[in-house]
Amino acid sequence: MAEYDNKAFNAMNNANPDIDISGGAMEYSEYEMDMTPKQQEKYRKTLMGTLDVAYRNDPHKGKLDFNKWLDNLKPDLVMERARKWRDLREKGEGRDREDYNELEDAGLLEGLLMKHTGRLEDVREIIGKDTPRPLEEFVPTPMEFRK
Repeated sequence: MAEYDNKAFNAMNNANPDIDISGGAMEYSEYEMDMTPKQQEKYRKTLMGTLDVAYRNDPHKGKLDFNKWLDNLKPDLVMERARKWRDLREKGEGRDREDYNELEDAGLLEGLLMKHTGRLEDVREIIGKDTPRPLEEFVPTPMEFRK
């Protein structure tokens, strides 16, 4: 019987089971794998709207335009705010906090990011260099009042 080289198998068996020694797991993107082009466009618009609201509500943005704000947004800070928002929601409190809108925006953004790779850095590949309409350009469509 031939003698087999078991070095690779022995290394795998002796390795920490919590560490993936095969090169890392692939990230699953619901956006890329499960959504139709129409759903992807809807997701892109929703993501863009959420980013727009987060940009407008961010008191720390200073004079940064949308693209520079997005490029300088710290992923760890967004995830920390999202975690705080989840904690506040579980406790059923926090709406009276002055930073609640920031936390809520981060939580909603995190939920959308999880449908792609979960990474804020990957937003650019979805939205490209698109920017939301400036608030000054928004004019509501006139509608009749309901009776």
